[in-house]
Amino acid sequence: MSCRKFIALTLACSALAGCLSESKRHLDRARILFDRRDLKGARLELTQALKADPDLLEAHKLLARVDEYLGDQQDAALEYEAAARLDPGDARLRNKARFYRRQLDRREHPSPPVPAPPRG
Repeated sequence: MSCRKFIALTLACSALAGCLSESKRHLDRARILFDRRDLKGARLELTQALKADPDLLEAHKLLARVDEYLGDQQDAALEYEAAARLDPGDARLRNKARFYRRQLDRREHPSPPVPAPPRG
């Protein structure tokens, strides 16, 4: 590759990188942190991504997964619900949202104990 082509390619890549939105940059960092199992770091980046673009579907989906891994069913439910609103055709998102909502409802309103049958 000639020097001119290399410089042109470098400038083009720099220009494209500069065009990445703030939300996408945070999402990209979050993906890297998630892959490294830095869940708290990924959560912070995803929060920033959603601050910059509340309708960023991929950020809601990844944040729901992070919340699942962190054991935060409340936030996982909220994020799956937000993702399902943004992509109503994705049945998996709706099912996950329903699952976590039911889990939370069961914790808040446990069924009364079933009495033991009388001994005869």
